[in-house]
Amino acid sequence: MSLSSPAVNEMAIEAAVSTLFNEWLKGYFDGGSHAVGYNAPVTFPVAGIYFQQASIPQPLKGNAVSMVWLNRGKPRLYWDTVNGKQQQLALIDVAWLFMVRSQLVEAGQGNAKKAVRDVSDLLFAILQNNFNAKPLAEKGIHRLSPETPQIISEDASYLMRSVTCVGRLRYHILSQPTT
Repeated sequence: MSLSSPAVNEMAIEAAVSTLFNEWLKGYFDGGSHAVGYNAPVTFPVAGIYFQQASIPQPLKGNAVSMVWLNRGKPRLYWDTVNGKQQQLALIDVAWLFMVRSQLVEAGQGNAKKAVRDVSDLLFAILQNNFNAKPLAEKGIHRLSPETPQIISEDASYLMRSVTCVGRLRYHILSQPTT
């Protein structure tokens, strides 16, 4: 998988990260079969993808993954050589909280408990696998390290699990004059 969205940049960090994760997650949670690493392909469920405070449709009628950005620090700045010129490089340690929800209200949709577990387990798998996360790294989202999925709610009508993931953003500050 390759991503067509622009790389992380100083002008729109949150928007760029959200756009990249949106494209990447939709490439997996589309109902198709995808490999996790070098394992045989598995079928990924369909899931709606949401960011920050976006409203999730109610009733849900399926699966949803929402991502909230948790900032962990300020940028650390370094000098780097880009195309033979000195350019400032920023590194930011960040964390994201992914909330996975399932609500299967129509006959024949299946078991919501299994659905929320499958979506959160597959999300964890692709976040931790360097092969699957490489397209994000190529765009400036590096060193992803998710925690195993945690149960938030097992209410029979609405199930929720969370996956917390730390990582690092890496981008050049193009508005800085070179030395």
